[in-house]
Amino acid sequence: MPRVSDTYPDKFMKAHHLEEMDPDAENFVFTILDTGMTVFNDGKKQILLKFAETHLELGLNKGNAAICQELFGSDDSDDWIGKKLALHVEIVTNSMVPGGKGPAIRVSTKATKLANKPRPIVATAGKTPTAPDRQTSGKPAAPLTQEEADDIPDDLLPF
Repeated sequence: MPRVSDTYPDKFMKAHHLEEMDPDAENFVFTILDTGMTVFNDGKKQILLKFAETHLELGLNKGNAAICQELFGSDDSDDWIGKKLALHVEIVTNSMVPGGKGPAIRVSTKATKLANKPRPIVATAGKTPTAPDRQTSGKPAAPLTQEEADDIPDDLLPF
C-alpha cells in the first residue's frame, strides 16, 4: 500500500523534522547551500534556505531573516551561502493551532556564531601546523644540494 508520506514528501522544514532528527539535541547546525525566494498566493514573499545536510528547505519568517542578516552581516541572502546556521525548536504563541501554542523553528544566535567561528590551527605531537587547505605527505623534504642552497635569495633565509 502506498504511504501518504512517500507519495507527498515534505519539501519545507518544520519543527517536527528537527525533533525527529534528534529529540535530545538543543541545536541543529546546517550549512547553507543556496538561497531563494518564494511568493505566496497572497503576494507575501519569504526567503528560502537550502542546506547541504537535508533536502528540506527552510522558509524564513521576518524575525529569523533579520537575525540571519545581523549574524552574517549582509542584507543579501546570497552572501550567506557557505555559512553555518544553528536552529532550535521553541514553543511559541500561535493562534492557528489548538491550545494557542505550538513549536516553531528559531535561529540560535549564540550557536550560529560558535559554528562559524574560525578554528585555530593547532600543532599536534611534534607536527608543525600547516595551512588548512594544504595537504602534507608526512615525509620530510628532500635535502638540498649546496648549489641549490646557494641559489636561495638572502632575504628568504631565516638567519
